[in-house]
Amino acid sequence: MQTVLITGASGAVGTPTIRHLVQRGANIRALTSKESSAANLKSLGVLEPVVGDLTSDADVTRVMQGVVSVLHIPPRFREDEAEIGMRVLAAAKAGKVKHFVFCSVFHPQMRDLDHHYNKLLVEEAVIDSMLVNQTMVGRDGNRSIALPYSELLALMRQYGRM
Repeated sequence: MQTVLITGASGAVGTPTIRHLVQRGANIRALTSKESSAANLKSLGVLEPVVGDLTSDADVTRVMQGVVSVLHIPPRFREDEAEIGMRVLAAAKAGKVKHFVFCSVFHPQMRDLDHHYNKLLVEEAVIDSMLVNQTMVGRDGNRSIALPYSELLALMRQYGRM
């Protein structure tokens, strides 16, 4: 079975996404920064919880090996969020990932809000990456903008052959 990588897997977007994918029999690898989160992810059905650091090229490259699809849920309110996104994208491209999904925000062009603008920089990099299959998901409160999660998951299943 082919593997889907989820970064930011322990949060409000990652946890329900994992539950949904596990119900459909997906092989999930999840990158987390804490051993306690890895244990929780394992209890949710993640087959490969990996403890690592999104600021480490080596950790991101290692976790990307053999992955078909990536759902990158960036850490919130970090000054290095764009750098992290570029690192994950570069590793995905080098690893020949078939489908890259980036969880963004509604109105990323709001330059006065760094956490929005950093996501715009990553969105632009994803578009420029020339990865054939790419999806951007924006959120506004409890609504999905542009692509509902049910469609996101269907696309991950389609391109990941889950």
